[in-house]
Amino acid sequence: MLGRTRTVRVTTRSLAVILSLTPGLGPDVVSSGRVEAQETSGSTEAAVAGAAMGLYAGAALGGLASLVPCNQTMAGISCVRTVTVLGAGIGLASGVTLGREDSDAIWTAYRRAGVGFLAGSAVVLALKPFVDRWSWADVAAGGVIGSSIGAGGSGAWIGLVAGMGVGFGLWQLVPSMELPDAIGVGLIGMAVGGFTAWIVRAVDAGDSPPSDVPVLQFDVAVPW
Repeated sequence: MLGRTRTVRVTTRSLAVILSLTPGLGPDVVSSGRVEAQETSGSTEAAVAGAAMGLYAGAALGGLASLVPCNQTMAGISCVRTVTVLGAGIGLASGVTLGREDSDAIWTAYRRAGVGFLAGSAVVLALKPFVDRWSWADVAAGGVIGSSIGAGGSGAWIGLVAGMGVGFGLWQLVPSMELPDAIGVGLIGMAVGGFTAWIVRAVDAGDSPPSDVPVLQFDVAVPW
């Protein structure tokens, strides 16, 4: 019985592969389809801007995530530096790739980072009168955290919320775990989510066809 159907989405890239396997079609048809699918919307300027933002966001995410766990080791500041450099490298590579493929994504990351910096600074500034040890350096640190989350997009937010949930849950269940440890778990989650978002966006930008190429879609009836 063919009463039910499923939707099969066919893109220009898949059409190029199908055409290449179809006898009787000239090579010009296939080659033009491949060239069109490989066009990008990136630029050199966006690649440079992406490198700068990725370097900053990656270093910030790595540094913040490493503060609590590294301070509990003998390596201390050396551990923080190593993780920060590693994070900067991941962010740099992702930012360059994303900028070369999708300029709009880079400028969006800059706007989100700016909003995140203002929001993070405002939150710490509002809490500063109630915390004796907080200074203007902490306000700036709040801006760095906010901008890192903003640049990372939803991935950093999800990682932060999930990490904080796990951290505070362990804080209540494990007697040896203290509040700074719970916050450290949250920052690790933020870093993991932020790095994942940068990498996924860079990979998707390299694999996705240009936005002006129409996507063909049709329904195929299959036996159920």
